[in-house]
Amino acid sequence: MAIFTATAAALGTTAATVAAGTAAVGAGISAYGQYQSGKAQEAMAKYNAQVARQQADAESMAISERARRLARDQRQLRGMQQAAVSGTGGMIAGTDLLALADEAALMSLDQLELKRQSDIAQLGGESKAQQSIYEGRVARYTSKLGAAGTFLSGIGTAYNLSQAYKLQSPGGGTGIGTGSSGGYQDQTGFRMTEN
Repeated sequence: MAIFTATAAALGTTAATVAAGTAAVGAGISAYGQYQSGKAQEAMAKYNAQVARQQADAESMAISERARRLARDQRQLRGMQQAAVSGTGGMIAGTDLLALADEAALMSLDQLELKRQSDIAQLGGESKAQQSIYEGRVARYTSKLGAAGTFLSGIGTAYNLSQAYKLQSPGGGTGIGTGSSGGYQDQTGFRMTEN
């Protein structure tokens, strides 16, 4: 009977040690996974920021190209208007001058509008990029906190497992175990008896 009790106690100690070790290792692996997830989210956010900037550059370049084509078309139109006025024998004065001036003002407004659209595209792209970078930083920070919490929780679980074994082993733990009357004493010191 004494050999059986000693063997059971040794197996119980080993099982408790393995359980506590497994809990600690599991917590470490889980914490590492959370940390790596945060790093990956931050890397993805940086990539998304780069893409947003590239898209803004591409949109801005397309708008600039439209502005160049518009300027070319406007020069041609001005030349045709001046030729038409000259072809009728008129001089560029009076009503003709006012019409040409109005057309030139509208052309300038069109160019300014395209410049404004280009600026908006650049600012929008930079804003998206900065937002993405911020979200990546937040994800990394929260993953670090989550990893730390997971690790500490796992260590607490491992400790609780080791303490639970001590409480369940005969004579183990302080104030716990069988009393002289054959009952069981809990942590508060109250004696429980089996009926």
